Amino acid sequence: RARHLLRRWRLPGRAVTLVAYNKRAADEMRERTPDLPDLQVRTLNALGLSLLTRSAQVTTIDENRVRSILDTLVDLPRRANTDPAVAWIEALSAVRLGLQAPAEVEAEFGGDVDGLPEVFDRYRRLLSERRLVDFDEQVYKAIELLLTDPAARRSARASCRALLVDEFQDLTPAHLLLVRLLAGPEGAVFGVGDDDQTIYGYSGASPEWLIDFRSFFPTAGEHPLHVNYRCPVGVVEAARTLLTHNRRRVQKRIVAAPGRARRDHDLEVV
Repeated sequence: RARHLLRRWRLPGRAVTLVAYNKRAADEMRERTPDLPDLQVRTLNALGLSLLTRSAQVTTIDENRVRSILDTLVDLPRRANTDPAVAWIEALSAVRLGLQAPAEVEAEFGGDVDGLPEVFDRYRRLLSERRLVDFDEQVYKAIELLLTDPAARRSARASCRALLVDEFQDLTPAHLLLVRLLAGPEGAVFGVGDDDQTIYGYSGASPEWLIDFRSFFPTAGEHPLHVNYRCPVGVVEAARTLLTHNRRRVQKRIVAAPGRARRDHDLEVV
């Protein structure tokens, strides 16, 4: 896909960004495109962090440091066999990656994160003062930068003239917004994914991103991939039958690779 864009649109490699869901996928993309050294391959977090470091030096902190900061902001009860920080970490993520209001998230957690709106503001202010970012802040703060700084937005879009985004169905609302802001009015986004394989719904991922892709990128077309080359015939047929029960999905047909024969032991239910 990247090679096709570079040839057809005559874009320099540095203007095309492959967006991978995680570092392992990014490494695999690089391995498959050794002939395109200028091509940008980034995870969503790396993409956000690269935008932030263009204007200021920041340090990324891990979960242990996040816990230490939270310990100074809230009274974490000490109970046996429980981790009181987990609820706060998940709540902070729900606000930033889910783009939810802190008060709404506070209510959803049923008393486990009382005072979240105030803690959320204090937490982010502390990060800003110390020039720190955690992993969710890499994305959330990058969105703020693109929304409030026209010069940063122009510069970012110039280096992301075409975005190829893998596992599109597993983006969170914040990830989707980041991609849309980078794409700009042209909306040159190639989303690759399978709405039937959305596995991160708990963090806001949704098959709607693919089902309603044209509402986010109005000039988009469709390029369905119907043939499953990976699985035996019996597995493909069973999966096809099961997936027809999904209420919201892209209408598609799924077939096994041509010439592959069905075998009795393709699928065993134990």
